[in-house]
Amino acid sequence: MMELTRKGEYAIRGIIYLARLPQGKVVLGRPASQITLREVVEAVEGQIMPNRCLMGEYGCESSRTCLVHPVWRTVQEKVVEILDGVTIEELAKSAKR
Repeated sequence: MMELTRKGEYAIRGIIYLARLPQGKVVLGRPASQITLREVVEAVEGQIMPNRCLMGEYGCESSRTCLVHPVWRTVQEKVVEILDGVTIEELAKSAKR
């Protein structure tokens, strides 16, 4: 997730660049209008997974017969859809109001 780009600088999935300066500089890797909230959340937290049963072979072994599994899948899809619909630019604009 985080990789060293130059001495004292780190990149988080090409979204944010952090420079180790006294004032702690943060530079976006792309325009804020092209970075979704989902990208930021997944860069920090990992894949959006509301329940371990969605983890494929490492998750729930009863996913084929579990009545709740489709509900968790829908929850995951809706959260991803919402986060994909919000950009960093939109968040910054709403913070200025």
